[in-house]
Amino acid sequence: TQPLKLALRAEAAAWKTQFATNLHAHGKEQLESLLKYVKETTFMLSRNVENLDDVRTVMGIQQDIREKESEIDSIMVPIEQVYDLLKRYEVKVPAEETEEVDAIKLTWGKMNVLAVSVGENLQRLQAGFKRELLREVKPFNVDTAECLADWDANGPNEPGNKPLDAGERVKNSKGLFDVRKGKWESSDHG
Repeated sequence: TQPLKLALRAEAAAWKTQFATNLHAHGKEQLESLLKYVKETTFMLSRNVENLDDVRTVMGIQQDIREKESEIDSIMVPIEQVYDLLKRYEVKVPAEETEEVDAIKLTWGKMNVLAVSVGENLQRLQAGFKRELLREVKPFNVDTAECLADWDANGPNEPGNKPLDAGERVKNSKGLFDVRKGKWESSDHG
């Protein structure tokens, strides 16, 4: 029975080691994913807001943060539990990872403070961007009217137009339309 006991102990130790390795890999993956998100988001929030595209980007990031905020505990708590379990069973974990886990809530909090600060800055800049948007809309309306007139005059519906010529006119008009559609979407999101 002694060899059986030794074999079972060895098997249990091997299982514990493999389980700890897998658990650590899973926890590390989750930790790195969250830290990458925080780092990238902080970088994006740290950029200067200079035009409407920057405003859209920042507003999208803030929306994403608000959505993540509702689930952040369900992301952070399991990471902390994994590292607590590894610590309890004396599994060696790099000190850097342990420090990152200990500071994860602080890091998230700093990113949120930055997001609030950037939001307040956007509120101060709002009037200037609104004027810029309105300035861009007026020429767009004129350009759209000209495009429509060009469609009516040179579009595929001209009487006596051959199908091949009509197809070519549609292609040309589609290119012009796509440019204006991009401008419209940009203004619409502003």
